[in-house]
Amino acid sequence: MDNGNILQNGHAKGAKQYRRNWTIEEDDTLLNILEELIIEGHKGENGIFKAGTHEEACKRMEARIPGIVLTVKQVVNKLKRWSSKLVEVMDMLNTNGFRWDEAKKCVIVDNNQVLIEYLQKNPGVGKHANKEFKEFERLQRIFGKHRANGNGAKTTVDVINNIERENENVFSTPSTEQSFESPISANFRSESSMSIGLLEGELTGPSRSRKRKQNCNVQMSSDFMEMITTNMKAAMSDLKEMVTQVTRTIGKMPTPKPLGQEVKKLGLTTTEEEVDVLIKFAHNPQYKNIFLDMDDDQRMIFVRKIMRL
Repeated sequence: MDNGNILQNGHAKGAKQYRRNWTIEEDDTLLNILEELIIEGHKGENGIFKAGTHEEACKRMEARIPGIVLTVKQVVNKLKRWSSKLVEVMDMLNTNGFRWDEAKKCVIVDNNQVLIEYLQKNPGVGKHANKEFKEFERLQRIFGKHRANGNGAKTTVDVINNIERENENVFSTPSTEQSFESPISANFRSESSMSIGLLEGELTGPSRSRKRKQNCNVQMSSDFMEMITTNMKAAMSDLKEMVTQVTRTIGKMPTPKPLGQEVKKLGLTTTEEEVDVLIKFAHNPQYKNIFLDMDDDQRMIFVRKIMRL
């Protein structure tokens, strides 16, 4: 099959497809497309992708990578795996002993004992320590609002809450494929609420959900308005500069004098001679242009020569 990226069970017709092996180029292309879709408004005020977003992402992938074999379900599953990995890495960063290495683009751990104890407590978590995760920051912008800072800031909660809403509302389509739900998301609030700095009054109940949604909406609206304002200011500044330059250029341009006056300045003997020159210019506009570009002492010589023609 094209690309060698889809493995199939050949024992029965319509057998399920297993996890797709994505290339680096495909990963980067999908990330670019998701960022574009968010800018275009495909993410709702509730923090989740709108209906049809995954279909559109699939179509754009097919348009940008000729010959790719891809289904909408495979795009959805890719986002599931990314969101699961992002939640796990962010939980590590909010645990003592783990920190983010910007140069290596990975989570690093102070010592092996910290890692052993963490994996014992969370046996289903992937082995992310010391492994490059270059998509980390881009995925936070796609699934949440801000980058986790490792200090248990509320921004971490915002990102994780957005991811959980994606999993609950967007990835709930019936599927025969295996689930990629994060092993720590189910008990995240009960075991990690203190370490990630949850505020009082946001721990349980509908009020927490409403408050979280309000905060998300306010932040998204604020970010969008800030972007629009910045772009408008830049555009107005450029337009003002263009108008200034055009005005200066127009101001420097000399006002052309009527051709008849220019010919009269030659001091020809009679008015009839002046008219003959004007008729010559009318028949040959190129002569007129050359005449007007000349200095006064050159014009008389030029007129005498063309009138002999």
